[in-house]
Amino acid sequence: MREDKKQTAGKRKHESACLLLVALLLSVAFSLTVCAGEKEEMPGQQPDTSQSSSQLVKPSVSGTRVIPQQTPAGHTIHKIYGGPSSDNLKLLGVLDGDTKSGQWLTLKTTANDVRYLKVRTTESPSWISWREIEVYK
Repeated sequence: MREDKKQTAGKRKHESACLLLVALLLSVAFSLTVCAGEKEEMPGQQPDTSQSSSQLVKPSVSGTRVIPQQTPAGHTIHKIYGGPSSDNLKLLGVLDGDTKSGQWLTLKTTANDVRYLKVRTTESPSWISWREIEVYK
C-alpha cells in the first residue's frame, strides 16, 4: 500500500514538473513572438533617432495654453520657447499681462521642428508653478 502511495506521489511530482516545464516553454515562446515584432517605445523613453534625418518627423506647433499657479495675482511676463533640441530653442511668443491662479493663458503661434518647449517667467509678483501646459499641432 505504501509503495502505491509513493509511486502515485512520484508520478504526481513528475506530472507537475512536466506541466511547469510546458508552461515555461509556452511563456518563452509567447515572449519571443511578442518581442519579434516592431519595437514599442515605453512611456518616458526617448525615441530612437538613429534613422536618417530625412525620415524623422519634424513636429509643428500651432499654439500653447498654460495655467499658472500664483499668489498674489498680478502682472506677469512669460516667454515661451520651442525647438528641435533643448539647446536649440527660439522664442515662439510672449504672454504679457495681469494673471491669476487658474487662468488659461493662450499663445497662438506657428512653428515647425518643435520637440522641446520651455516656459520662462521673467516678471511676476510671486513664484510661479504650472498646473497644466498644453501644446497643439
